[in-house]
Amino acid sequence: MPNYETPNIAEAKKILRGQEIAAPDRMLKLADALRQEDAFSYARQLFGRLRKSPLTEPELAKAKETDDGVRRILGEREARVVLAQKHALCTYKDWDIPADTRLERALEILGEAERLDGTRDSETLRLAGSIHKHKWKLTGQKQRLERAACYYRRGFEQGPELDYGYTGIKAAFILDQLAGIESAEACKAGASSEVATARAQQAEEIRRTLTDKLPPLAEKEPQLEEHWWFTITLAEAYFGLGQYEEAGAWLKKARRLVEEGADEKKRVADWELETATRQLASLARLRAARENGLAEAAMETTRAWETLQELVRIDGRNYDAALRSAFTGKVGLSLSGGGFRASLFHIGVLAKLAERDALRSVEVLSCVSGGSIIGAHYYLEVRRLLQEKSDTEITREDYIAIVKRIEREFLEGVQRNLRVRAMAEVTTNLKTVFKKNYSHTERIGELFER
Repeated sequence: MPNYETPNIAEAKKILRGQEIAAPDRMLKLADALRQEDAFSYARQLFGRLRKSPLTEPELAKAKETDDGVRRILGEREARVVLAQKHALCTYKDWDIPADTRLERALEILGEAERLDGTRDSETLRLAGSIHKHKWKLTGQKQRLERAACYYRRGFEQGPELDYGYTGIKAAFILDQLAGIESAEACKAGASSEVATARAQQAEEIRRTLTDKLPPLAEKEPQLEEHWWFTITLAEAYFGLGQYEEAGAWLKKARRLVEEGADEKKRVADWELETATRQLASLARLRAARENGLAEAAMETTRAWETLQELVRIDGRNYDAALRSAFTGKVGLSLSGGGFRASLFHIGVLAKLAERDALRSVEVLSCVSGGSIIGAHYYLEVRRLLQEKSDTEITREDYIAIVKRIEREFLEGVQRNLRVRAMAEVTTNLKTVFKKNYSHTERIGELFER
């Protein structure tokens, strides 16, 4: 979600509040523009409204005949299916909804348009696979990866020409993930896994199929090189095969699309760049672990890291921190409960992490009770920092300053706390001992009246 209110978000708010009425074609284009801006919550609500209205499909059918924007969004498929697919996508990417709820709801939306156990629509299969992959990330349940692999494989089997290899490259990635899990389990028992080896071979076969079939498509249809997912899919296929020179060439083409994406029709959304970068980094880690057990700390010395620089070395932006995060994975910080004592302890932890310049790597906070006080304060401070400065401008000193402000403001708040003041007063403690009808509650009442 953008840190500021864009014109599209402002218009969406008016429509959702009933202050403006928009025709289905305008609402469709607005929702798709919001999706490109990563404003998934507003896009989700607009797609949901479109799907509920009985006027949507006939109106869009008329608009499709004359409006290039509507034609581009719907393509040759039924409006009903396309709207469900986009609604599902924006639902599972809407961070305003709890993770398990949004993922389950996204599957329901897809199921309302088509039977997931029988569909051959590559976009529906791609989305179903993505949702189950996210469920695996959330729960760690291997069967979710198995389900994702099934959907992606079925999409690939329809022919890589239909979706330009997208479901195929995802299937190969999931197969490598499963191979990594099974190989690690076998290693714990001092054995090797034939299943893991077979999965890795299947992943390699899929990538070789893609590198055989997709380049000729680009020769026949040169405009495909202006298509983000086509270029990044081919780059990943070569990358997964360890053919880094060919991968680097396609990553340069993908980077050019990001740099030249001022036109709304060609703009590469930030989430698309992040998704591709994280998947390539994960693939590099899997290959390193399988081939030579390279430690993550040494990943920056590899050919894989050097190759990925071709994607993120974008004019006017510095994505080194994002690339490093993609290689190491998300770092979380958990702040436990325990009242004010826990809060004070967590301030010390944050201070040490800030001194080590480790706070910039923290992407997830998990807090409870006393830890929530500091966690919420820290989150608000970091959000303000990110709104005021770009990633490249943020330094170690910025995080140190944040922790110092938290320390100062928390201490001031505690000192004004009536319960703390009553408990800390020597005279009050003596009165509660020697005066029969006097207690700390009486003293808190006196302080409150003041």
